Parts: sequence; C-alpha cells; structure tokens
Amino acid sequence: MPAADATVGAQARAEAKHGFSTFRSLRHRNYRLLWIGTLFSSSGQWIQQVTLGWLAYDMTGSGAILGAVNGLRSLPLLFLGPFGGVAADRFDKKQLMFTTQVFLMLTAALFATVIVTGHLQVWHIFVFSAATGVAWAFNMPVRQSIVPNVVPREDMMNAMALNSAGFNVTRIIGPTLAGLMIAKLGPSENFYLQALAYLGVAAMVVQLR
Repeated sequence: MPAADATVGAQARAEAKHGFSTFRSLRHRNYRLLWIGTLFSSSGQWIQQVTLGWLAYDMTGSGAILGAVNGLRSLPLLFLGPFGGVAADRFDKKQLMFTTQVFLMLTAALFATVIVTGHLQVWHIFVFSAATGVAWAFNMPVRQSIVPNVVPREDMMNAMALNSAGFNVTRIIGPTLAGLMIAKLGPSENFYLQALAYLGVAAMVVQLR
C-alpha cells in the first residue's frame, strides 16, 4: 500500500507540475490578458449584433432589412477572412490587433453618438455593419494566430479550448445584456458599452509582451 500511495502521490505531483487543469493556460500572463480581452471583445460583438438587428427592425419593420444588416456583418468575414489570415502572418500581430480594436471602439462610439443626436438613418446601420464586419475579418484571425506566441506548446490545446469556451459563454451573456439594456436604457448605451469594452481590450493589447 505505501508503494501504491507513493505512486499516486507522484502522479498527482506530476499532473500539478504540468498544469493538468481546466484553466492552466491562464497562468501565463500574456494569454490571460488575451483571454480576458477576448471575453470583452466577443461580448461587445454579440451585443452589437442583437442591437443592430433590433434597430433595423424597429425603424423599418422589414425582415429583409434585418437580414441585409446581418449579411453585411457576416459577408466580410467570409470573403475577407483569408486576407485577414495573410495579414496576421505578414504584419505585426500586436499592432494589427490594436489597430482593429481602436477602429471598432471609434466606430461604436460614433454610431452611438449618431443615435443620441437623433440623426440615425437606415443607411448608417448598413455602413456601420459593413465596417465592423471588415474589422472583425482581420481581428479574429490575428487573435487566433497570436495564441502560439503567448503559451508554450504543451498548453496550446488547453488555450484553444478556453478560447472556444469563452466565445460560447459570450454568445449567451452578450445577447442577454443587449436585450436588458435596450429595455432599460436604450440602444445608444449598448454601443457606448461596446466602445468602452473595445477600449479596454486595446489597453490589454498594449500590455502584451
């Protein structure tokens, strides 16, 4: 029995040493910043999608317009995603991610201001949807490609799994927050919240080493 206990103890120590735990990748500072930033950024993305759809339908009552808005956000990801991957390989990853986050922050703040001032028209929604879709087409590939630079190889699968889990969590949290904020505050606050989230992510990107 002592030998068996020693074996079990040695195995437990080995697992602890190698970090065989669900969140072991978060022990790496740079990945932790990246992961938290991904939660904020993805939440903002889902808040944006729900709020844009609500605005489009509230203004027009048209299902076709609603579909067009969603299409304008999604098509750039489909057609420009490969170019985003090339850009992630060719240019400085940290700078590219920072640039896209700042762009998303500025466009969200500008769009919120258009709503607050009462100048919103349907074409504004179209332009904003397309612009953010283009930004995400470059942001998402670089966000994925930077993971190998911030975690060692043995933690790579865990890091990718945490990325996927975090994204799925935000698919629930983001739309829920969007609906609550539309009901309690109005759509403009949703976009200001997005801008604040994107600003926080940009600040985290700056801290990556």
